Amino acid sequence: MANVQIEITIRNHGGESVLRPAYRALNANITYIGGGSVSVNDLTGINPVDFTGKALDKVVASIVSNGSEPADVAITMPAEIVLSAGLKTHITDKYNADPAINSITIS
Repeated sequence: MANVQIEITIRNHGGESVLRPAYRALNANITYIGGGSVSVNDLTGINPVDFTGKALDKVVASIVSNGSEPADVAITMPAEIVLSAGLKTHITDKYNADPAINSITIS
């Protein structure tokens, strides 16, 4: 069982007027099993792969600053975001190289 769960959501907001242009909002709800949660948000239009890295960076920083044990991380992506097997491998390989991460699963 993962001791850190990340749920990523995406929402596109239409431009209702010149004063309110269209934008994309990405959110990652990070839940630490055993206590605590935090959100990471982005409104700049960052791509979902880089945003997933941003959320994982937050997890790594939290583990390091709290002196916690390495984490098993489960990431849930919305249906709108489809990651290829290669991208999933890239993300897991990149963060599994960090001693703060035991494993990553992406669904």
